[in-house]
Amino acid sequence: MRPVKYAYVNALVRSLKSGFVTSEKLLAAENKADLFNILLSTPYATVLTAPENLYKDLDVYFEKLYKKITKPLNKNEKNLFYLFFSNEKTDKTKASLIKESVKKIPSKDQKEFETIIGRYFDLINIFTVLKYKIIYNLKIEDFFPYLLPYGTIKKPQLQILSASENLYEFTQNLQNIINLPGREYSFASLKKELFKNYYKSLNSVWFGYPFKLSVPFVFLVLKKREISNIKAVWTAFSYNLAKNEIENMVL
Repeated sequence: MRPVKYAYVNALVRSLKSGFVTSEKLLAAENKADLFNILLSTPYATVLTAPENLYKDLDVYFEKLYKKITKPLNKNEKNLFYLFFSNEKTDKTKASLIKESVKKIPSKDQKEFETIIGRYFDLINIFTVLKYKIIYNLKIEDFFPYLLPYGTIKKPQLQILSASENLYEFTQNLQNIINLPGREYSFASLKKELFKNYYKSLNSVWFGYPFKLSVPFVFLVLKKREISNIKAVWTAFSYNLAKNEIENMVL
């Protein structure tokens, strides 16, 4: 991507960033009608048709936004974005393709992308161990081969995590790998804390040199989270969940 395009897409994203819908704003809704009205005062208003079409309309919004932001990118940059944001499950094959695509973007951006994407792979690996060892009580050899390579958490650390016998021990071992503010968590609160930790780490892209490929990439990641949060709150209202349960669903 030529410098002038780099500047354009960064300026575009930074102007759109002010339109983020915060979790506080979503949680202010008391029902579906409230939530829909809140969204009508946001950038989503341009695609919303009717409450019963909300999921479809949100997907249309992201698709349009994705095309607009990635349009100035070159072929290799578009391929990286396509691989990461595709709805296909992230397994070892997809992880390898993403890893190879990072090698084809400008060298000055590669290290930052390796960290950003590596932390995402970490998140998937942590949840895989949590699910299959702690919840389903499987043997390490039954799930360890399926953990993703290229994360920032190395294999010996994942082996220690996989040796945990219960959620408390898992959390204590995890504390030695990443910084968590609490000592004891439920499954729901640990999931929320890990996502919070991951999204917080992404905010570093907004600082330093402004014209970076990571800026539009992270913006789209955060938009996907926002749309996921909107859908979570909408679904929660469908099942008449309590406010505290809805709060746990918003990441």
